[in-house]
Amino acid sequence: ELSIPLPATLSSSEESSSLPSASSPQPSSSSTNEQITAPERYQTPSLQIEYCTGCKWLLRAAWLAQEVLSTFSTQLKEVSLLPAVGGVFRVWADGELLWDRKTMGGFPEPK
Repeated sequence: ELSIPLPATLSSSEESSSLPSASSPQPSSSSTNEQITAPERYQTPSLQIEYCTGCKWLLRAAWLAQEVLSTFSTQLKEVSLLPAVGGVFRVWADGELLWDRKTMGGFPEPK
């Protein structure tokens, strides 16, 4: 489990998975007038990991992305890596800052 303060919309329980099962019916493409809406899964948070390229923190950012995806695989829309400069290592969820290396003192660690 990660020590990053996550938004309330995320929990580590797998009970609320909204992924369709393999046997779920697929939408029909026969009607061009029907409105297509995004599945609930695409309305979940996006996580962005901003990291300093000059500091060579790509592997650290990729490791964190892997840990978050392993823990919250069905509760996130996406996890993206954002290259930056200036010693930055920040974690964002839909524009909300969850972790900043400079203000929180270091990197997020697993519990």
